[in-house]
Amino acid sequence: MRALGRLGLIVAALISGLLVFQRGFLLKRTVLRHTSSCDDVIAGADCWIAPSYKKVVWVVIDALRHDFVLPLGAGETVGRAERHYRGHMPKMGRLLNKESGNARLFRFIADAPTTTLQRLKALTTGTLPTFIEAGDNFGGAEILEDNIIDQIRASGRNVTFLGDDTWLSLLPGRFHREFGAPSFDIKDLHSVDDAVDAKLWDELNRDDWTVLIAHCLGVDHAGHRYGPDHEEMAKKLTQMDNMVAKVIATLDEDTLLMVMGDHGMTTEGDHGGDSERETKAALFVYSKRGLPEKAATTVAQVDLVPTLALLLDVPIPFSSLGTVITSLIPSDKLTHALKLVCMQIVRFAQVYTQREPALVTELSWVFREFEARAEADPTASANTIKTVQNVLRTAWTNFDLDVARLGLFAVLEGLLFAAVQLTAILNHVKGHFFGQINFAVWLFRTGVFFLEAALLATPRNPDSLILGLLNVCLIGSILYHAIVVVVQLLSVSIAWWKAIPFGFVVLHALSFTSNSFIVYESSVVRFLLTTVLVVGFGRKVLELRTTRKAPSKTSIALFIGALLAIRFGTVFERCREERLQCESTLFSAVLGSLETPATKLLRVSIGFAVLICLNQFLVSDSKPAAIADPNLRIFTAGSWPVTLCIGLHWLCDAVSASFDIVGLRSAQLVYAYVLVVAIGSSLLLRRQNVIRMTFHAAVLAITMVLGDGLAPSVAMLLFINDVTNSLLRDSTLWHALSKSLLISHGFFALGHTATLAQIPWQAAFVGIPGNFAIQALPASLVIIHLFAAQILIIWRDSGLGRGTEGSLLAFLAFSGCKAFGTVIASLIHRRHLMVFKIFAPKFIFEGIGFIVLCAFYVTYDKHDVEPMAKKSKMAGAPKPCPIFQLALPYQGPGRSLCVRGGADWWKKPLPTGPGRQGYNWVEVPPVCATGPSLPSLSAASPLSLRFFALILLSMAADKDVDSIHPIFRDVCRETQGTWPLALECRIPSRECDLLPRFRCRKSLLRLHCALLLSILAILSGFLKIPSRLPQLCFSVEILYILIADFPLASHLNGTSSLEVPSAGPFSGFQ
Repeated sequence: MRALGRLGLIVAALISGLLVFQRGFLLKRTVLRHTSSCDDVIAGADCWIAPSYKKVVWVVIDALRHDFVLPLGAGETVGRAERHYRGHMPKMGRLLNKESGNARLFRFIADAPTTTLQRLKALTTGTLPTFIEAGDNFGGAEILEDNIIDQIRASGRNVTFLGDDTWLSLLPGRFHREFGAPSFDIKDLHSVDDAVDAKLWDELNRDDWTVLIAHCLGVDHAGHRYGPDHEEMAKKLTQMDNMVAKVIATLDEDTLLMVMGDHGMTTEGDHGGDSERETKAALFVYSKRGLPEKAATTVAQVDLVPTLALLLDVPIPFSSLGTVITSLIPSDKLTHALKLVCMQIVRFAQVYTQREPALVTELSWVFREFEARAEADPTASANTIKTVQNVLRTAWTNFDLDVARLGLFAVLEGLLFAAVQLTAILNHVKGHFFGQINFAVWLFRTGVFFLEAALLATPRNPDSLILGLLNVCLIGSILYHAIVVVVQLLSVSIAWWKAIPFGFVVLHALSFTSNSFIVYESSVVRFLLTTVLVVGFGRKVLELRTTRKAPSKTSIALFIGALLAIRFGTVFERCREERLQCESTLFSAVLGSLETPATKLLRVSIGFAVLICLNQFLVSDSKPAAIADPNLRIFTAGSWPVTLCIGLHWLCDAVSASFDIVGLRSAQLVYAYVLVVAIGSSLLLRRQNVIRMTFHAAVLAITMVLGDGLAPSVAMLLFINDVTNSLLRDSTLWHALSKSLLISHGFFALGHTATLAQIPWQAAFVGIPGNFAIQALPASLVIIHLFAAQILIIWRDSGLGRGTEGSLLAFLAFSGCKAFGTVIASLIHRRHLMVFKIFAPKFIFEGIGFIVLCAFYVTYDKHDVEPMAKKSKMAGAPKPCPIFQLALPYQGPGRSLCVRGGADWWKKPLPTGPGRQGYNWVEVPPVCATGPSLPSLSAASPLSLRFFALILLSMAADKDVDSIHPIFRDVCRETQGTWPLALECRIPSRECDLLPRFRCRKSLLRLHCALLLSILAILSGFLKIPSRLPQLCFSVEILYILIADFPLASHLNGTSSLEVPSAGPFSGFQ
């Protein structure tokens, strides 16, 4: 468990550091619970100002972009790209052209993030959102701030609501009558809109409401499912146009109609970012009485709340920061209205500065100037409003630099701690100072962790004592570990080519300080990954040339295929707004946006064909011995019907919405299969088969969630991964670098970008209905879609049993370096124009991706420490026994020694090549108890068996090897105190049928050997876990040696010794 403890400490240090940094970088604003009232203003018979209207019909058409409503000019023609969303609201267009005194269209500018829940908060409270609040889109907490709905209710009037039930979670119990409908099912284009349409007419004929709110979702869902350029979008816009026309026909002169979009959408139908298409919504206003003269045509969404409050004569909500829409306020009331709005914003700012003292200096002069000029200068109110807005916008995009700096230190300290552990393992350095985990280390790191937890638990203004202690601890630890790393690097001789991976990682991390490199990161990663593969293949070729061999045609074909697969990843990439020359392809476009049914069927057919090939590859990936297990054959056979279900699910998406229920049930059958495999395999199969079978089922499910268009990309990603393993797994650092780069490549090749607007929300509804009660499941599907590359690659390697503690540490360190690069870039560019458009999203995606990576790696690499599977009771198999794989390179006078054992060792040739001649290989065969007869032990000398048993006993006794047998002391003397032992040993965690129980550990005992010899040991396959754990046990002869030649009790007490024979492989040591 020591390895897991070491990794756990590193993971905890890095993740807690990232959380501390986001605590200081991604701030949320302070929520004030104050409310406004009529007593705040002396207004005679009125509350604040004489009302202009008695009623308001408030229609929200989700994602109604400004150009969707914009009427066509005389003789204007619509381009091909706009034909499905321009000119499809002709009735509203005619009103704008023919009744311009009664109808008005505004550009309704939303503040980012442009997610529905944040927009609704702003539309009801008038506040400005913060960037990090976009993460709350799946779970809407009740609005506790003062808002327009509560103010209308406090005035004794009623509000009726129809449509999107998000309102009901934000404002529970606030409506006189409410008819909510589920809002998250993006495949449902009509249910909510039809329900609103049916109820709307009954409500319009009632007189018991002051504000009637109707929120329609069809336009937004059509955008998510098909994109704006689709015939379904045209149908929805026409339906909304007809509904608005019917509402206008029922209005009287005392009722105002306001039709608005809460945000816009991109060309692919997404939203959440701050691009022009996402922020430019539409606001259509109609009054039969007529509207004031035209003024501004562009207004901010925060201006809606104060405008609506003054039109109905209710107090402006306390937290509102908007001004009035001058084109809707009668001219004789405009100056007074501006003064009221300014007064309210000043009141809010005065209270807010009590919570945020840092703002007092910036706002005090604003308050004084407003008091001095309010009466004499009519423009003073407007200027004050603008100034306070700018100050508060800046404050809410401000940063707690002290906490953010601590987060940066914490991540850096975690990386240096990982570097100490990594270099200690790679260089086999001896002693506590060079990386040993002891009680003091645990105590220190636990203390730092609790200090960071206390900091994260403090909502505002953390205790200076906590900040001071963390600064001292982290800076001291950084200096300590930096010195240790330098000493370690200076104490060993490392070939220059082994240090190149560090340069690649640093280069990749530093590229995040440039917004252009982030925008084009996919190209950067492709170049780096291709370079790494070329280096790996070149090293293989050079090794073969020393033996006068040439690489096989198969290996050349696989190498070229991997390079082509990396290049073809561009076909599946999605286009960022900043990449002007980028165009969607057949595979990256939304399926519903494809023009013809034939094109859709072509893409689905390609995806399904690739899925069949992928499933066949996963089925044939198991070795014959594993396939012989009848339980495994049953689970494997079930994958074929599941593959058909996935194809049916994709087909239903492509053909018609009428088959949505069939597609839903097909996807649910796939999830059921994954669940059966996960539970059943753990009961019926051996551990290694459990991992393989679970991975098999997970690949099918993840491919279904990703969609038909990305199925070829999944197959290519796994292919590149396997080729990378074959080329680079003998080099710890190069292999870790390739994994880190491959995960970054997979992120883009699986259709993702580091932008909020392109979060794949559609994944939340694959096999899950939109009205599903447990929202954590849809959110989990979105996370799986986003970080499928991490899951697939890590799980694949775990299933193959690849990876040592060193390679795992290197991989975590390299991945942590990427996250650290985003931390540095975000802090440096915190005042950059693109900080919340490019740098902050990159930090969020990289940070969450690192957490997902750690979670899966810790879970699915645990078998490297505990490789034993549980006994399969139903199969009647005996308890599985250990696989021992040892590498003992000995750099003595003119010779070296290696000992190896485990499954299939006899099927591989002994290592040959440069530097390997003259080795003495003492081979310990994997002998199994398979029944009455035992395999022959003639291949192994008794001394080699005794030597092997000696290693086991030294591990079991938890003592230094030289304290158990004098042979090691002789070796130590001969090498002048330098240990020649490099050991990787896997020992069972439970009793074996033929062996006593040993404590499970994976450790390196007093290591000091050249890095090249360790790589050669890995090359020889010593650390590879077989695909199936057969009934591996040492024979009765080995057990006899353990009992007879090495009495267990004596050796546990360290009192017994073994006489070294005068002849045999070890005789030369004396």
